[in-house]
Amino acid sequence: MIIFILGVYFFQSANKKKNEELIGNIDNKSINTISENSINDFKKEISVNPCLYFKKQYENIDLIKKEKHSQRFLNIHKRIDGEVYRLRIFFKETNEGEKMVFLVYKEDIGEIEHIIEKSDYKRGKLFKKVEAEAGDIIFRDEAITLGDEENLFLHFVNNKIKSIQGRPLEFSSTKELNCQFNN
Repeated sequence: MIIFILGVYFFQSANKKKNEELIGNIDNKSINTISENSINDFKKEISVNPCLYFKKQYENIDLIKKEKHSQRFLNIHKRIDGEVYRLRIFFKETNEGEKMVFLVYKEDIGEIEHIIEKSDYKRGKLFKKVEAEAGDIIFRDEAITLGDEENLFLHFVNNKIKSIQGRPLEFSSTKELNCQFNN
């Protein structure tokens, strides 16, 4: 048993020495300096141009959709076999609270849209069909609200961020963003 304990001790000592050689000896002062520099860089960047800072943070809509968010609305204009359809998803305030509404429009020759399907709470049959159908996306407009703690509203047109509004966690409780972008 003593031989086993000594073996484990020497094995751990050898691994510790190897790890120190690989990473180098970093003392607490170095870690604190690195941390302070990072915090100072962050504070400087966010105070100089907060809109640009948050645009960099949130410009990739695909990454945002992987995190906790709530889609507030979606408008898609799609051409299928020469016909233009518009799909809309939005929330409507009712006596019972918000309800999700799904609409399908079809454009006539004069590009005037006509509602051809409306359904509450879930996608209708035609909505699902048009959504799944291969076609050209002409226009895409959507807005996302981030998480419970993050009070930010992000607006995208054709997958490019157009505006950020609200109060990010990094701001004090009194400061709000209202950023507009002309990508």
